[in-house]
Amino acid sequence: MAENGLILNHLFWAFSLPTFNLSGKIGIKGSNSISHQARIKQTGHFESNTVYLYTIKPFMTATQINKTGHLMRLLSQRMPNLYLTKLLKLLYLIDETAIRQLGVPVTWLTYKVWQFGPVPTTVYNDISFDNTRLFGQYISWREEELDTKAYQGKGIRIEPLGSADLGLFSQKELEIIDQTIEDFGNYSTKELVEHLHREHSLWDTVYKEHNLEERFKYAEYSTSPYEIDFTVLLEGDEEKLSIYRSMEEFWTFEEAFSE
Repeated sequence: MAENGLILNHLFWAFSLPTFNLSGKIGIKGSNSISHQARIKQTGHFESNTVYLYTIKPFMTATQINKTGHLMRLLSQRMPNLYLTKLLKLLYLIDETAIRQLGVPVTWLTYKVWQFGPVPTTVYNDISFDNTRLFGQYISWREEELDTKAYQGKGIRIEPLGSADLGLFSQKELEIIDQTIEDFGNYSTKELVEHLHREHSLWDTVYKEHNLEERFKYAEYSTSPYEIDFTVLLEGDEEKLSIYRSMEEFWTFEEAFSE
């Protein structure tokens, strides 16, 4: 309970901090060119003639951005050869583990069910399309040509800017981060994708529920509008589910006052 109390306290004082209001982006069907990206007001509606590259959580507090930025900084410090796809998978694994153990995630990022696993679309968007407008003070990135047995093509390499502030994380969160790096740090991107695609995983549940196999057959449809629901992991644990719902209400309350 002490660890959960610490997280609740962090979120309580976050209420007074500024928030960022971001619109979503979509890509026109059949186009992967950044120049063809269209910026739209996020409505939440799914249109069959568009490719959803990402959908950003409408509001992200300065506290959320700062903690997520320092987590990315920490991961890139600990793993010098870290590329974007692997970073996205590690963020997910850390949050899923935190949900199981604490009842709340470390970052509160929203994860979409895409072809190659869960994707925190705010991070993906910021690095891939917005030139790290949110996270540029924490990490840098550069495009590299990769030629390995597992992958040939361009990759986005992630490097830290400065040292991570470990004081932003509880002791239990740091243990979860350390264990995730120990367990999955040496996994290739392909191995991470296979792990997250395993039967009965949260990704697999959504994938089957919405028949995404049919959608992902086509090259232009590697994304979907569906999200990972972490509360599935808390079924039967009323204490942790209550903590999660309380935090969720907090973010909804803060969002209402930020419009």
